[in-house]
Amino acid sequence: MKLTLELGRGAPRLDEELRTLLATGEARTAHAAAPSLVSSRTESLAEARLRRLIVVAARELLAVADYSTVDFHAVAQAAGVRPADVRRQFSSRMELTRAALRLPPGLNSATRTRLSGAQMVGHFLAFWEDGDNARILLNVLSAATRDRRVAREIEACLEEALVRPLAAGLCTPDACPRARLVASALMGLTVSRYVLREEPLASADHVTVAAWMGPSVDCYLRGALGAA
Repeated sequence: MKLTLELGRGAPRLDEELRTLLATGEARTAHAAAPSLVSSRTESLAEARLRRLIVVAARELLAVADYSTVDFHAVAQAAGVRPADVRRQFSSRMELTRAALRLPPGLNSATRTRLSGAQMVGHFLAFWEDGDNARILLNVLSAATRDRRVAREIEACLEEALVRPLAAGLCTPDACPRARLVASALMGLTVSRYVLREEPLASADHVTVAAWMGPSVDCYLRGALGAA
């Protein structure tokens, strides 16, 4: 008797491993294994859906609310889940915030040091202005000016997401100061363009800003730095 199991309407069929068991005539073993595999796959799908639900709710909340008020309980209420569900998916508020932001592939750690300064600035601007990212990040920065704990969260996030991967990719004795100079340049751009709205940075297009700042970032990455 041929056994065909699915994970529900529209879901993929069971793993190739189970189908192989059935094809080799080990039907009895397959019958015993099937419930376990179905349960495991169903749990994984449920966790993935739960995580997406939490991330979407967090993104919408972070874009409109004071960052200091966005805790796991608030996100859970917005998502219609339990606070324990949020804690199971995310270890901290900043981890959840990073998941809610849309990160451009051009800034991942595998390619970051192969970019020119202009390319890096361009990707950074695209990241800031993608969807609700700007509103979320401005809310985070605003909270950091009032709450030192939020400022430390931002520092830790920058260290993990930018400084350490960039320094590791540079592979030079002065990689750490170079990475921090790049981070400081990008944060300075953030404040001038998005917080203070200083002209001409505030209204210039991405290509123009990247052309202006690119040479400085190139110098920080690969140029000669002044002696200490």
